[in-house]
Amino acid sequence: FPPSCGEMSGALRILVTGASRGIGRAVVEALASARTQDREVMIYAGYRNPAAVPFLEALGTRPVRLDVTEHDSMREACATILGDGPLDVFINNAGVLLERTGGNIRSIVEPTIRINVEAQIAVTEAVLPLMRDAGQIINVSSGAGARAFGCLDVQDQEELLGADVSDLPHMLITLAHGICDKIGAEIGAETGTPIYGLSKAGLNCYTRIIAREHPRLRVNACSPGFCRTDIGGTDVVYTRQPKSAALGASVIVRLALEELGAEQ
Repeated sequence: FPPSCGEMSGALRILVTGASRGIGRAVVEALASARTQDREVMIYAGYRNPAAVPFLEALGTRPVRLDVTEHDSMREACATILGDGPLDVFINNAGVLLERTGGNIRSIVEPTIRINVEAQIAVTEAVLPLMRDAGQIINVSSGAGARAFGCLDVQDQEELLGADVSDLPHMLITLAHGICDKIGAEIGAETGTPIYGLSKAGLNCYTRIIAREHPRLRVNACSPGFCRTDIGGTDVVYTRQPKSAALGASVIVRLALEELGAEQ
């Protein structure tokens, strides 16, 4: 079982969403391995599937049920964490990639934006009151987000960066349907992941917005790179060699432990 909060009163407290698989799982494994005699790390591992709990407990984490699409789940998780004290780091990792060859691209627009943007906003707003001064928020993004943002008109870029947070998901959905108009209804082998990319562009914009609104915090988005995980589905065909999830997670962990990007 994970140690009690009393046993780890001086620990670095970190919440990771989507911790039961993929990049999130690799992040909590790396954080658990980063514990030393001089550095205690208390990891709150957010999960949806209860089957993940034994594995997460075996790592010495404190599993918390946290579905970023359910407000009750977020509220209960935050109450549990708050009982132990303020958070030092929030790693916002949960997300989906829904493009599948042969599927209808319009059908994935709203689910993708709802989970990758709207739910990320909701969970961040729920966690913000738990953050200590000078704490960190790390949004797990993708290089696809930077590429998608670069393909937008300058006016659309400026509007996204200057948007009210509450308007951001709707703006992205409108832009996504414009993309669908250009590429057609069916997702082909050459379609790529334009809706996923746009959602990550939206997450990057949200990152910049909350960084402006909360200057007492360090807020970053980072990309783990092209990794071999199950986010693309079981029948994914890799057109280039992906890196391991552990290697992709390393940049996130280095940020969390202030080994990257912090003032020296």
